[in-house]
Amino acid sequence: MKFISTTLLALFLYATNSFLYAQDVSYGLKGSFVFSDLIFQSKLDNDFYVESHSPRPSLALNAVLTFPVSPKLGFNIMPGFIQKGSQFDNPAIGNYNMKFNYLHMPIHLSYSIKDNFKFTFGPEMGYMVSARSRFDGKNQNIKHIVDHDLELAGSVSFALRVKNTLWTGIAYSRGLSSVYSIRFTDNTGLVLSDTKIYNHSFNLFFTYEFKPKQE
Repeated sequence: MKFISTTLLALFLYATNSFLYAQDVSYGLKGSFVFSDLIFQSKLDNDFYVESHSPRPSLALNAVLTFPVSPKLGFNIMPGFIQKGSQFDNPAIGNYNMKFNYLHMPIHLSYSIKDNFKFTFGPEMGYMVSARSRFDGKNQNIKHIVDHDLELAGSVSFALRVKNTLWTGIAYSRGLSSVYSIRFTDNTGLVLSDTKIYNHSFNLFFTYEFKPKQE
C-alpha cells in the first residue's frame, strides 16, 4: 500500500509539473450521481462468498485536469469529494444507513475511441474524512472501526460527448483495500470466519470542459 501510494503521488507531481508547461491541457468540472454499496467478502472453510446490500444514492464533485499524450491518449487527474456507503432495511433488525465521506483523487488513462467517445481506467486514492451510521433513527460516529483512512480503488468509465464542451458517461469503481473487517469466533476464541468489507459504486456523471483540447 505504501509503495502504491508513493507511486501515485509521484505521478500526480509529475502531471502537475507538466501542467505548468502544457499549452493544450484541458480542465473542467465533473459532477456524479453515485449509487454506492458495500461488498462483504467472507472466508469460510477456504471458500469465499460475496454479499451485497442495497445501493445508496449520493453525489461526487471533481475537478478534471487532462494532459494529452497523443491525439487519442490522455492522462487525467480528478481531485474531489465523494460520499460512499450503503443502506438496508431488514424487518428483523431495522433500517441501517452508512455514510463514508472521502477526499479522493482518481488518476486515469483516457483513450479516445472516436472524437466523441472515450474510455478511461485507472486507480483512485481516497482519504476518509468522516464515517457515520444511522440505525433506527440514531446517528453515531463509526470512523474508529475502519481498517484504513486511506483507500485504494480501481475504476473504469465510458464517456460520450454531447456538446463541444459537455460529456456524459457511466463509471464503475471497486475498492481494493477494505473499509473495515469483522472476525467471528466461538466461545473458545477459535476463528470461524473473517469478513472484509469493500466499497463499490456505479456512477452517472457529467463533465464540463472549460478549455477543450484543440483538434
